[in-house]
Amino acid sequence: MLTNATDFKIVQDLSVLYELALSIGVSGDVRENCESFLNVLMSRKNLSFAGYWLCEDIDRKTPELIYALPFKNFTPGNVTFSPEFKAFLKKERTSIVAKGHDFLEHIQRLTNTTTGEYLVYNTDNSGVLILHRNSSPFSLYEMKQLHKVVSKFGLFIKSLIVQQRTLMRENLLKEQVTAQLYKSENKYQKLFDHTFDAVFNYDSETKQINHYNQAFRQIFRLGDQEVTEIADIMPAYQPGGESSCAYVRTYRDSLEQGAQAARFNFLHKRIDGEVFESETTIITDAKDEKQLIVIVKDLTELRKKQYELAKSLETLNAKNEELQHYIDSNEALENFAYMASHDLQAPLRTVISFTQMLKRSIEPMSDQQEEYVDFIVNASQNMQQLIRDLLVYSKVDADKNTAITKLNVENMVKTIISELKVNIEEKSAILEVAGLPTNIQGNPTRLRQLFQNLISNALKFVKSDVQPKITISAEEQESHWKFYINDNGIGIKPEYQSKIFQLFQRLHTKEEYEGTGIGLAMCQKIVEQHEGNIGIESEFGKGSTFYFTIQKDLQNFAGNTTDKTTL
Repeated sequence: MLTNATDFKIVQDLSVLYELALSIGVSGDVRENCESFLNVLMSRKNLSFAGYWLCEDIDRKTPELIYALPFKNFTPGNVTFSPEFKAFLKKERTSIVAKGHDFLEHIQRLTNTTTGEYLVYNTDNSGVLILHRNSSPFSLYEMKQLHKVVSKFGLFIKSLIVQQRTLMRENLLKEQVTAQLYKSENKYQKLFDHTFDAVFNYDSETKQINHYNQAFRQIFRLGDQEVTEIADIMPAYQPGGESSCAYVRTYRDSLEQGAQAARFNFLHKRIDGEVFESETTIITDAKDEKQLIVIVKDLTELRKKQYELAKSLETLNAKNEELQHYIDSNEALENFAYMASHDLQAPLRTVISFTQMLKRSIEPMSDQQEEYVDFIVNASQNMQQLIRDLLVYSKVDADKNTAITKLNVENMVKTIISELKVNIEEKSAILEVAGLPTNIQGNPTRLRQLFQNLISNALKFVKSDVQPKITISAEEQESHWKFYINDNGIGIKPEYQSKIFQLFQRLHTKEEYEGTGIGLAMCQKIVEQHEGNIGIESEFGKGSTFYFTIQKDLQNFAGNTTDKTTL
């Protein structure tokens, strides 16, 4: 009988182990495998509790309850193992915990039980299996018997976790790569669809156009038509007589020799037959050298603007010649005001405007192109300033009906000095006013221009390391008032002193001292209107004294007098 009972027990135990082994791997899901394995244990080993805590690293990771039976009393999730319990699991690996054991209470809290014994397995530091039974104690034989299949179960669960995490990482990486590809393709598609230049893909092997953007359709005027042949969009020959195919072949050769892109001017043909000039760029596909990306920039509008600019420059040159004729012959300066404000300034504004439009239309520009454009704009702006100064000069000469009034020169000069305060303070200039009359006859506007020009010049034409010292004085003569503006500036050489009152006479470059060479000519014109003379005494490098006279008994330029006092 004993032998038969023992045999039966062995067979029964083997049956349990076999059934447990079969329950491992029933699913690719961790929880489902735990449920299957623990159900077999519960039913075949007469257990009152079975639970599995996943813990990949007992020292560093928080244990997670994957599944427990009876399930209704437990919530899967993270739990806490005390440091002492962790040390115990690492040391013992497999243990029976019964009354009097150091960790009995700890396990009772984990399993929500109060009586009975516990069988605890550390499955290769990857998880903890706790079994509980009230009816009978666990034996060492039973513990050892289950050890192998429990270890196999733990390793399988660990492999599932690794697989799941690897799959999650692969899926995440795939999602990131997919999102990045979508983002990149979306950017390219937007650029492709919304650029103002025609863009198309060309297969050099099949010689077919296989894809193009909306701008291509507009520039080549396709309408509802489609094109696939390259011959449909280019004429047979280029301007030099070379065939279009041979012309393109020259640049294709450079691509085959390693260049990434080639750019050249090229005649293209619209669907309606119109030939137009373009700036064409060919780019090779890094993945397939036979696939080319071609960008066509229509230069039609640019050439129109260049033509209009050239016409404006011709008009400006013609007006400049006309202006030079007026200056050289000193004829009809009264008509210059109208010409300067209309005939001359209008083409200048056109030149500046079209040059700036040209600059915007061909961005990015080469350094040489930018230099040419800036030269045109600067030259035109300089001409504008010259015309404005001439306009002021012509008005001084033309307005002969300006009234003469009584005015206070001393107050006028003090006002001018206060208006020049910023410039005076910047140069730390010293200005002295002495003996100026308080009651003379003259035109206040003209004399204000006269004094302001001469005082400004005295402040301007001085060495940078010299503190300007300017004295403004006057003396009464029998029929005139004589005024002096003395400075310690750069002075003027004797050979130039007779020329400085001529129109457009400049002794220095604009980089040294700004101005158009009209100021002193205007001063002379104002002095002459006041029936006086203007002159200079100067020593080069030491300073100058400008002097001028004003008639005492001065009549209006039109012949009338007035008693009105100004300033």
